[in-house]
Amino acid sequence: MMTVWSSFGQSIRACLSGAFIGFALIAVPSLQAAPRVFQFTSTLGGTTDNATTLDQSFLNHKPNLKLIITQSGTNTLNNHPVGVHYDSDAKKWQVVNEDGAAMPIGAVFNVLVPTIGFQVNAGPQNSESAWTFFNMGKGKPDSVLLATHIDNPFPKLSAVHLNHNIGLYYIEPTVHPTHETGLWSVFNEDETAPIATSYFLADVTKDSDPSNPSHSFVVTASAANTTANGVVINDSLANNNPNAILFTISNYNPSGAFAALFDKVIGVCYSGTNWMIFAEDGTTIPAGVSFNVEVFSAASR
Repeated sequence: MMTVWSSFGQSIRACLSGAFIGFALIAVPSLQAAPRVFQFTSTLGGTTDNATTLDQSFLNHKPNLKLIITQSGTNTLNNHPVGVHYDSDAKKWQVVNEDGAAMPIGAVFNVLVPTIGFQVNAGPQNSESAWTFFNMGKGKPDSVLLATHIDNPFPKLSAVHLNHNIGLYYIEPTVHPTHETGLWSVFNEDETAPIATSYFLADVTKDSDPSNPSHSFVVTASAANTTANGVVINDSLANNNPNAILFTISNYNPSGAFAALFDKVIGVCYSGTNWMIFAEDGTTIPAGVSFNVEVFSAASR
């Protein structure tokens, strides 16, 4: 259920005034001519228990799509890890609260169908310690990647919920010297061991749509860009543009340099003239925490 945050609720309102041989587990990519981005708000008619249905004609009856989501706005907070689910009976995609908490009405989600999306399935061949490795961005620590958990990659089987906040981590060859080049991984921010589950991945540096330009970059929290509400994003497509659509995920070590964990549910919101990344529970984001960001100037037409 949605929690009311007294002091936070007042301040956040400003936003709206060994060797790894298992890489064959990465599915054939989902390809499309240009990324598709839109914003979706949970409604009473489309929300049941912990799930809200993304009832869109360009998504329905398409179980092979790869979706990336980010929570947006602060009118209705949803301090729960979220993922996506394909309802094989209704033939529609859903956003789900992974911890089983009721999905609040009015929660807003930014949804991306990337130009190139992959699925990686975690298993003993590609998981170790807290990490699940994948080939996307191999040897490229400067890649800007996004990830979202999918709880039922095989729709006819039972869903596997992931009640953890996830982030991305570039494993340097010096950490695992058996690798000729570094590998990216997805991990649980609380550093618990991976479970047998699946993720959608996108290298958003490859997104291209002349009719709806996008920027991808990394932002790191510092004294200069952090307020009590969140980390301010300074980008030409986002500044003074409340209609921009943003996506983000924690990046533990941008460009291969060690940074910081941030085990919180995050979202984006617009405040005054800038977009910000914020923690849904009101936590101030400490200096050194980094995020991958993709900004679109608007929703797809």
